[in-house]
Amino acid sequence: MKNQDVYCAGGSYLKSEPEQEYKADVEKPVAANELTEDQILVAARRIARARLATGKKELTSPTAVRNELEAAMLGYECEHFGILFLDTQHRSLGYNDMFRGSISSCSIPVREIVKESLAVNASAVILVHNHPGGLAMESRADRAITRKIKDALDLVDVRVLDHFVVTGSGDYTSFAQKDLL
Repeated sequence: MKNQDVYCAGGSYLKSEPEQEYKADVEKPVAANELTEDQILVAARRIARARLATGKKELTSPTAVRNELEAAMLGYECEHFGILFLDTQHRSLGYNDMFRGSISSCSIPVREIVKESLAVNASAVILVHNHPGGLAMESRADRAITRKIKDALDLVDVRVLDHFVVTGSGDYTSFAQKDLL
């Protein structure tokens, strides 16, 4: 799994938030007023992703899952699509921010999701993507790609438990709550 990489629509990988970029912030304590907003957002995303890693955080309710996934997407100015991989007991196998798009769309190669799900031996997944424009309503394209992903993963016995659309301001849509799965 390429936790540090972001898959781009053109088929290439970009390094996302290199560790050395804010290494000094981790090594020495700094006053809160010395941190930039961008540094705080990067730190929040890293903390959320670490908590979603194997065994780091118990995800006991849909609200807890959504909160963690929303934190993993904080501050992005373009669409990102991530996946939480789960075992047969719905314990986290890890989180991967897999795809990055533009301000209003994100190309999602379903084949890559199937490959990654099999690579980590996932039994189930929870999908998440952000709408940087602030509207948490699912689009027709969101419903269509969710259906394609679900159909593809069904073929390899991996369940899609939910798909969250988050905004970063607390607004969200849950496909499971709306019975769209």
